[in-house]
Amino acid sequence: MKKVILFFIYIGILNATNAQQDAKIDVKEPDFFESINFKIGAGVFIPNGNLKDYFGTSPLIEMSFGFPFSFKKSIDVVFQFGIPTQHKEFQFIRNIDTVSAKTNMMFNAFLKFKKQVFRRANKDLKLYFGIGVSTITTDARNLFYSGQEGENKYEFISSILIAPGFDYTFQFKNEDCITFGINYQYSPYKTEGALQDNIGSSGFIPRILFSF
Repeated sequence: MKKVILFFIYIGILNATNAQQDAKIDVKEPDFFESINFKIGAGVFIPNGNLKDYFGTSPLIEMSFGFPFSFKKSIDVVFQFGIPTQHKEFQFIRNIDTVSAKTNMMFNAFLKFKKQVFRRANKDLKLYFGIGVSTITTDARNLFYSGQEGENKYEFISSILIAPGFDYTFQFKNEDCITFGINYQYSPYKTEGALQDNIGSSGFIPRILFSF
């Protein structure tokens, strides 16, 4: 169904821009349309540096949507959800006081700019650079929460996310794929000013993803 929809969209664009030449063009579906995909999988977040003093290795879920814009380059929209294993609390600075807090969830949202560096038969290797936002929610209560729609009941910390890495993909005969990858995560949470402690900023995320 995906191939059929994309094919007719492509035909419609050609008709709108080249109406006088439609009868002469033998339209073929570009191969890169095959790479538009949805992937879901699991991995682990392995903290590094100061971050491992506060958090342990933790499981996470990843979902991504891939959009190619050439045969070797593509952009993925990625969402990662994890529940960190916490070793110790950190000091969270609120408007009027400072409290000890724990993390309830980690959420990453970023864009991956990917480039294929190797391809042979049904295997390929892509390097990428990711940039987005990393957010960790806490159990520190929002002192100004009033129950209104859109308000956050608990405090959270957000930071820029830099995530370079690579993906190695194997495609089966039925066009399903399995991807093995790892990315480095750099998120300087301290820079927001809500933390009294420098809890660290880096970690590694090995992952396994499936596309259908």
